[in-house]
Amino acid sequence: MTNPSDATAWMKELSQRIALQVRTTRDKQGLSAAELAERTNGAITRDTIANIESRKQRPINVAELIILAKALGVPPLSLIYPYLVDSPVDDAPGMSATNGEAALAFCGYLETDDDTDLLPLFRLHDAREWYRDDSSPEARQSLKSAVRAAKSRGWTVSS
Repeated sequence: MTNPSDATAWMKELSQRIALQVRTTRDKQGLSAAELAERTNGAITRDTIANIESRKQRPINVAELIILAKALGVPPLSLIYPYLVDSPVDDAPGMSATNGEAALAFCGYLETDDDTDLLPLFRLHDAREWYRDDSSPEARQSLKSAVRAAKSRGWTVSS
């Protein structure tokens, strides 16, 4: 069992990492906090952005993460795990992984034992792209297989 103080420290570190990446991405794009706030269509104020970046606010919530990522034109995942390589990160309190492994696990790309992974979703997407670009028999078969796998999970798949 994780010590509550460890969990609190982990949440603080995660919020700091996201805040730093929001600021870094905003700076790279040459945006002021006011310009970024404007891109959120009023959902997040300039003051809130300043508080997030200076870490004076409570931890960033999921809605803010998604809105800021959209406004910055980056995937939300890149704000959580900005270094998608082999550098270490605590992906949960008391649990370490590389940034790449943590990002893949977060988006459901790593296979699990209980069918909760999202690999069939990724495979379906790839098969659709392949079939769209190349309507060969192999691409068609790959798409059919991917659709079957997704439907076997109980997912609704449009034709």
